[in-house]
This record gives sequence, structure tokens and C-alpha cells, in this order.
Amino acid sequence: MAANVGDQNAVIASHKVLAKLMGSSASTVKRALRTLEAGNWIEVQQIGASGTVNADVLNSRVVWTEARDRLRYARLQAEVLLAEDEQPEPIEANKAALHHLPRIEEMQIPSGSGLPPVSQPSFPGMEVDLPTISAEYDDDKRQTAT
Repeated sequence: MAANVGDQNAVIASHKVLAKLMGSSASTVKRALRTLEAGNWIEVQQIGASGTVNADVLNSRVVWTEARDRLRYARLQAEVLLAEDEQPEPIEANKAALHHLPRIEEMQIPSGSGLPPVSQPSFPGMEVDLPTISAEYDDDKRQTAT
């Protein structure tokens, strides 16, 4: 496990994948994880209500925080180990690339056609003051260049 945790000290993998990596059975992996957790070497965090997927965190404590709506959550990054033989369909090497989704953190994802861009004239007396080049400036520039 330690070889696959990455920089964040966490790994998510099925017991079957861990068993393959260790050259043992899934029941041996389960016993080893219980032993490591009991010895305070790892922290096992359940993902989802059913408990069939867990994140194993090494040498660290998960920090629990509160969101704006008082929902307690922990945010951590983990290496995820997958096995091809655990997938419902065979992996195709020539699949089309996925579309890129923008990263927007906690903002709501916009949907629908949206609104046209805003185009509004300036308010009277509050026009944009952009610098301009005057003829005097051009004459001064020419004189300093010579």
C-alpha cells in the first residue's frame, strides 16, 4: 500500500486489487487492513453508505470540516487503483477522448443556453477614460527621437 499512496498518503483500491499486488488472498488483505487499523497505522474511511468502498489513509488524519450548510465532510486526494478484470466491459484502447469539463470548485454548474452578452452604453458622465494619442504627443515623440 505504501508504494501506491502517492503524495497525499491515501489509496483507494478493491481488496482484490490489493491482493494481486501483495500476492495473497482478499481475506488476507482484509485481516491485514484490520490489523493495521487496530495498530493505528492506517485510517479507513468509508465512501458511501454501503461500506463497500473505502479509502485507506496512511500516516495522517483526515480533517473533518463543516460546509456552509453545516454538513460535515472530509476532503482528501487519493491514488485510485483499478483492475481491468473488475470492469463491467472490456477496456477499449481506441475510445474517443472525453470532453474537458471546467473546474469550478464550489460554484454551481451553469446549464441551459444562457443569456446574451451584456452590451450597455456608458452612463452619462461616467464614460470610459481611455488614453489617446494626440498630435502634440506625436510631435514630441518625433522631436525626442531625432
